[in-house]
Amino acid sequence: MSHIFLPRVLEAVIEPVGGIADGAHPMRAVVKGAAFNDGSWDGIRAQKVADLFDSMALEWKERENEGCSMVMDAFDRIQFTTGRALEVGCGTGEVLEILKGYFDEAVGIDISHEMLRNSNYPEADQINCDGARLPFPSESFDAVVIVNSLLFPAEVDRILKVGGTCFFVSTKGDGTPIYLSPYDVRKALGLKYQAFTAASGNGIWTALHKSA
Repeated sequence: MSHIFLPRVLEAVIEPVGGIADGAHPMRAVVKGAAFNDGSWDGIRAQKVADLFDSMALEWKERENEGCSMVMDAFDRIQFTTGRALEVGCGTGEVLEILKGYFDEAVGIDISHEMLRNSNYPEADQINCDGARLPFPSESFDAVVIVNSLLFPAEVDRILKVGGTCFFVSTKGDGTPIYLSPYDVRKALGLKYQAFTAASGNGIWTALHKSA
């Protein structure tokens, strides 16, 4: 399947952030390990990541979420937005709230209990669990949305229906600490996915459509 690069529509609102070399941020090794299944994601690693985000939950609650406009840009342009959606790494719920306007049903999961406890949208469906071990049946979602969070490709592929779409968003492009390039995202999920990528605002998104 092809990888199509679309023109930018949502313009950057600040100067672009400089890239982070792969070895220059401690999360980069974690991201690569999760995406390419090198065995590094275990209970100890999962707990360390949960503790890290637990420690940032109060600050996160007050942030302006840049991912909302980028997610809407991807949804409006790709238009694979029917049925049931899952957000992996929903944090304090801002993007999850956007999903409710596009899909019939939207569910969020996060490994951080404190992120969910401090959600700005406590009425939304949110589950505290590990994205590497999702508590859902196979082929139970039409879309998976990942904004500045880890990609566990085997689980995404398992729960995503044929004809469904994975949206992977990095709000600061290659300056995002939790970052995979569009090429690596597609490589991790496999060539049966048709990919669409666009620069968007200060970041970048890739939509990956699952074929039979």
